[in-house]
Amino acid sequence: MQQLHNRSTANAKGVGSSELVVPQGVEAEVCADIAARQQKGVAKYGTTVEANPLSLEQWLQHAYEECLDQAVYLKKCIAVTKRHNSSDMSLSIDDVKQK
Repeated sequence: MQQLHNRSTANAKGVGSSELVVPQGVEAEVCADIAARQQKGVAKYGTTVEANPLSLEQWLQHAYEECLDQAVYLKKCIAVTKRHNSSDMSLSIDDVKQK
């Protein structure tokens, strides 16, 4: 499933126009991840985020907890890169990509 979004562009006269742009590369991967995550969420919780009746405070708590998880993942990645750097091995993006 490919997602479309509008991108404003300026024509020769400087007037904005809209064209549909199909995401490619990393942007397309993110769109696919969002769609897959939504399907997983609906399967697990029986509803979409849009239809979920949580309060603002509950949404903020969920977001906060996700940020804490992200901090743990980032700290782990930093530790891995430090180990690679201390052993004089170069670490490239290809080393961390999933294939």
